[in-house]
Amino acid sequence: MLIRSLLLLFGFLLGDCPALAADTGYAAAINQAGRQRMLTQRIVKTYCQIGLGVTPEASKAQLKESVALFERQLAALKPTATSKEMRDATAQIDRLWGPFKSVATGPVHRAGAQQLMGSSEELLRAADELTKLLEGQSGTAIGRLVNISGRQRMVSQRLAKLYMLQAWGFDSPQLRSDMSAAAALFATALAELQQAPQNTDAIRAQLEAVSIQWEWFRHALELQGEESFRQLVADASESILRSLEMITALYQERGSN
Repeated sequence: MLIRSLLLLFGFLLGDCPALAADTGYAAAINQAGRQRMLTQRIVKTYCQIGLGVTPEASKAQLKESVALFERQLAALKPTATSKEMRDATAQIDRLWGPFKSVATGPVHRAGAQQLMGSSEELLRAADELTKLLEGQSGTAIGRLVNISGRQRMVSQRLAKLYMLQAWGFDSPQLRSDMSAAAALFATALAELQQAPQNTDAIRAQLEAVSIQWEWFRHALELQGEESFRQLVADASESILRSLEMITALYQERGSN
């Protein structure tokens, strides 16, 4: 199980997600739809990092990888839309994705970041709706855990996105409120995952690692002013994302047993 989960994780890091038809049913679909939520935030985060000069070459590679992965997953998810509600949710994602992608892959400037700041929220809501519909269709406790764990990936990238927007001069009471809400959601969901009776030893070990990473990431988000702090946040967000990908893959594997 661990070897298969590692392969799933490496597939994500290389931007190569297996087709759902060859994977494990609803758990895999929930994982992919949930990853779409994360990508809406990661794309804006990396766009801002490019604008801020935070490891621009690495950020450009991450942005390109994230856009390509979103498109591949969207194509893979369309056949899983077996109800009218799912088809409507998928169509909404498709409709929003084109304009969002156009800005994300265009010239990097503050006006573009401002556009993405708003459109990413719409795209996030649409991807979240599809994920919830898939979880409801699965009707299993593992489906819920895949959803929650997958949502943690999104929250990690959302926090880093909001930090980068703040660093680029988009600070506001609403942005700070969104950051506080996202941090609270991450902490609450992490506690819920740690208490899940379905956890294996491998999952518990990964959750403990994320708990330690979370404390470091949370403190890094509180640092402002120095350019080096932005690099700390960028690195911490990618590190915790990799761990959360592993955990979600492990839950998905539980759904196939």
